[in-house]
Amino acid sequence: MDKFPLSKIVQPKTDQQPAIIEVETYDTGAMMWLLSQKDMVTVLEPEWFREQMITTLQKMLNNYQ
Repeated sequence: MDKFPLSKIVQPKTDQQPAIIEVETYDTGAMMWLLSQKDMVTVLEPEWFREQMITTLQKMLNNYQ
């Protein structure tokens, strides 16, 4: 949460559920940071950003095929 100071916890982490954090950002640095978290992060919404993450990950995977 230090990377996104205006973020808020929507759902705290439990033994059964991951945390859900709401973040508002305005630059491409957010995507780079999220990608650096490997498989520990899932973008839920907005849909356009989720699609952008999927496209980026697919392009990255193509680098290894």
